[in-house]
Amino acid sequence: MSEQVVREIFNKLDKTSTLAVKRHVKVVETFLSKLQAMVARSKGQLRGSRLLFSGAHHESLAVATFSDFEVELMLGLPYSSDNFTIYFDTNSELYALGWRKHKKIDFADKEDFLKTQRLQNKIFSELRALVDTLVIPGAKIQAKETPNDLSVTITIKNEATRVHLTPLIAGRSWEDCSRLTSLQELPETVRQSVEDLRNSSGPLMFFSLAVPQRKTWDDGHRLTDVSFTFLENDIIRNNAELRDMVRLLKLVADRSSWHTKYSLQPSHLHRLTIKYADQLKEKTTWEGYSTLLTFLYSELGDWKLDSLFVKGRLTISTTCPLRPMDFQDELAVVMDYRPCKVRSLV
Repeated sequence: MSEQVVREIFNKLDKTSTLAVKRHVKVVETFLSKLQAMVARSKGQLRGSRLLFSGAHHESLAVATFSDFEVELMLGLPYSSDNFTIYFDTNSELYALGWRKHKKIDFADKEDFLKTQRLQNKIFSELRALVDTLVIPGAKIQAKETPNDLSVTITIKNEATRVHLTPLIAGRSWEDCSRLTSLQELPETVRQSVEDLRNSSGPLMFFSLAVPQRKTWDDGHRLTDVSFTFLENDIIRNNAELRDMVRLLKLVADRSSWHTKYSLQPSHLHRLTIKYADQLKEKTTWEGYSTLLTFLYSELGDWKLDSLFVKGRLTISTTCPLRPMDFQDELAVVMDYRPCKVRSLV
């Protein structure tokens, strides 16, 4: 009975949220197709860059109408982690990329570290020049730089779609990045995804050119941080059973306003699911969803969620507008929901 109700929930979501998201995804894909063609002709720092986006991934996880989409701009050579030595900065607990001696040094400081801020400014300048000349019939396109990305708003018939273009440096070697959890300590599901990405020469991680701490450190221009969003999305996308569990959990989180109350992000739910992926894959969708709620109670109830991939780092460790006990109380109520109650949220 539970699985039948789960199918009914997904059918209702597909007829409402997914259809709305598909409309925005079509706009994003049209924009990115035109932009990628322009990037391919670029002769500056954008040369060889690729725009990474999966519309199907967003559609399959839709639980509400949303119009904001994150797009990875994977920089081309020489901006690959293969050309850098990756250093861990103990003061900031972030990373810095040092050019290898035999490589052409560009955007480097006096110690041969990559000037990430300077490179980001140049990338934004080149990218914005392309976006400003891009034309989609019937659309108004506006771009604005933020500390982390180039935010593009595409308005068609008074409906806005926002695309966040984030320049990133691809990392393909797990072993070259310090402070990462050993692959042997990670779930088999993660190891399989890493192996598949390696076989396809795909990125395992990305290094961001923007970090919040940059303004507070003298050498802030060289700081970068590691991101596993691409890997996490790949795992969720390629494991349908995990994807469906996450979608149910996202539905409850969205209707409970946990993002507004507790800064809970979809990425937190993805990471939690991946952490327990091996045991969750043995369960039905409803059983897996219920198990995830239990993990949420134990890990987020005390306001801490292990980052999983970086040792000693917490994904959430912040001051909450409400007492942690309030969050635990809400979780306890939701954990008692029967399938029909969750269906009523759609």
